[in-house]
Amino acid sequence: MPVLDIRALSSTQLEQLSKAYDDVCDKPLKSLPEMATDDTRKAIDDAIASVLGLPDYGILRTLLSREPVITMKKLGRKK
Repeated sequence: MPVLDIRALSSTQLEQLSKAYDDVCDKPLKSLPEMATDDTRKAIDDAIASVLGLPDYGILRTLLSREPVITMKKLGRKK
């Protein structure tokens, strides 16, 4: 699994991530099943994606928020 080596980031990238951290560090996070609508998690993801030149991966928050391990619900049809 690839891991970000922060030593490889430029000073500009580090400053951007530091500012992003300062912007969200006091904001609450919603529970994991609510991550798809969590503005704080979105801000974190957006900052990382922007600094690293990654595409928007908000769809991952949506998919993860539906995972049975996260929701503690079984897959299948509702009755």
